[in-house]
This record gives sequence, structure tokens and C-alpha cells, in this order.
Amino acid sequence: MRRITRLAVIVGVCVMGVPAVASADTLAVQVGGEVANKPWIDLQGIYPKKPVVHVGDSIDFSIVGFHTIAVEPNGTDVLPLVIPTGGTYPSTPDANGVPFWWAGQPALALNPAIFAGTAPPAIFDGTALVHSGPQAPLSVMFTKPGTYVLACEIHPFMRGSVKVVDQGVEIRRFAKQEKKGMQQLRKDAKRAKHLDKKLAKKANKHHGHGRSHGHGHKNKVMNHVSVRTGAGTTRFSLLRFYPMDATVKVGGTVTWKWTGFNEVHTVTILKQPDLDTLSAALFAGPTIDPVGGLPTEAPGAPVVHTDTVHGNGLLGSGIIPDPAGAAPKTFMAQFNTPGVFTYRCLIHTGMTGTITVKA
Repeated sequence: MRRITRLAVIVGVCVMGVPAVASADTLAVQVGGEVANKPWIDLQGIYPKKPVVHVGDSIDFSIVGFHTIAVEPNGTDVLPLVIPTGGTYPSTPDANGVPFWWAGQPALALNPAIFAGTAPPAIFDGTALVHSGPQAPLSVMFTKPGTYVLACEIHPFMRGSVKVVDQGVEIRRFAKQEKKGMQQLRKDAKRAKHLDKKLAKKANKHHGHGRSHGHGHKNKVMNHVSVRTGAGTTRFSLLRFYPMDATVKVGGTVTWKWTGFNEVHTVTILKQPDLDTLSAALFAGPTIDPVGGLPTEAPGAPVVHTDTVHGNGLLGSGIIPDPAGAAPKTFMAQFNTPGVFTYRCLIHTGMTGTITVKA
């Protein structure tokens, strides 16, 4: 869209002696962000958080990370990420040929509406949802005054708003709004790096030196270990375990605690490369794969890990959402076989750890 600077408008008025005609313009807004050399930090803000535009202006939304951007009509809800399919899960055998517990349970799937963004040109008139697909840029023209919600349909606290005003109403220049957005991003990045450093240091202190800081010292041997499964605020998520590596005695327990706001994670124990294969299958089918998406143990059953559980050492929490500030959600397992066991979050690449079990 053609941009006309204020200087050109003023010059036109002075020279021609006729009233200036307002021209539409485009504001750049970034959705999400990254931190250099720290791929486990996912910035989850909208930058700037509260843009203001005139009727007829457009916003070019660029997306950094696995996010969407939706412009919501007033009074509507954000699309749910996961929905029931109306069917049930079939009987699924483990590596021993013994069926898992979930046969007949309601089947779940990712909402296909979220993955089908609005076809261009996207025009928001205040009455119909306009949104991108995941990681897809979106340009939206605004035609009706009002204040509307901006939302990521994947992360529940990733929110902002856009204010649309009539032509002639004075607003902050787009360059200044964009500068403000980058200031907000740098502030989020600074806070994320500080929290990451703090949690890594705390984990290192309580559990011995491990991969959190790259030292080669042995972890302390304990009867019980507590591990943070991610962390963060409503503005960013740390896609990491704290500590990444821990050691317990045979018969000891590990409790993973979900302590962030915006994410879902799994804790899934299995040998490689089977872990990555299970991760690739999680969202590959018409339904969420129950082997990775649901707890491997039936509700109320003991959660005990051995190297032969389910025939291949598989033990998993299933998908668990962050508690959003409520009491921590947890997954606890007892470890009865000596060895070193790898686990990961099936959703987030690189979010891995090990449990060393010593006699």
C-alpha cells in the first residue's frame, strides 16, 4: 500500500492550497520472539502489545516462533486448540502386546480451524474473526473503529489489543509504536534470561553440577528429586527442565512440576531414537496419538519405572498444561532399576533430560 509522509501532505497543502486527504498506512507488529543463543527461551508477547491505527490502515503481523495471531470480534472467544473428535480411542497394545488403559476413552485432536488461516486479503470489520495459521504472517486492514483483542490461539496468556480510531484522530506515529514494541521485546528477553540463569543456578546448587551449566561433576544421590518442567511468565516460556540431569537411589522418586503459564508439556521416558519417533507421531494422525498424548498408566495406578515397563521402558505423563499460577501440576514416578534413563517433552524439541538411578 502506498505510503504518504506527513511532510509530503503538508507540502501538498501549502503548494496546492487544497485540503489534505488522509492516506492509509501500515504498522509492523511482531508476534513472539527469540533470544540469541538460547533456543529454549520462547518470547510470547505481541510487540507492540497495544497498537493503535486509523480506519483504513493495515497491520502486518510477522510471527517468530510457533504462534498464531487472531483479531477477535468483541464478545467472542478464542478458538480452542484441542477438541474432541466425537469418536473414541481404540485398543492399543504396548511393546509386550498388553493393551494400554485408554480403549473407549474420548479421542482428541488439534482444532483444524486454527490451522486454516484467513485467506488474503484479510479485512477486519469488527464482525468476523481474522487469523493466521501457525507461524504464518498476516496482513489485516481495519475498517471499523473500536478496541479488539489480539490473541495467539496456541498460548492462552499471549494477548494484546488493537485500537482502531477514525481518520483525523491523532495517534502515535507508527515508527514510534514499532520502536516501543522492540523495547517491550528486549525487556521480556532480559527477564527471561534472568529467570533462566536463576533457575539453572538453583538446580545446580541443590542437585550438583549437570548440563544446566555444562560442568562435568557428578550429581548428588538422593531419595527424591524435584524437577521443574518448563517455567516462565505470561510473557515468555523457558522450554527446559531444571535440573536437566538428576540422580536418585534405586527405589527413589522423581516429581516433575509444571511451573509456567503458557505451555503444555509431556515427560516421556524411553530410549532413543524411539523417543523422537514417538514425538513425530504425536500430532501426525487425525487424532492426538494416545501413546504420547495420554498417561501411560491408568488413573490411580502406581507409576513405577523399570527398564522393561511396557516392554521397552516407556513411561509417560501425557500432555499436561501449565497451571497458570494455580497449585503446581505434577507427574511423579518411582525408579526401581539402576541405569541412566533419557526423557523428553514430546512437544518441544531440545527439552530433554536424564535420570541416573544408582544402587
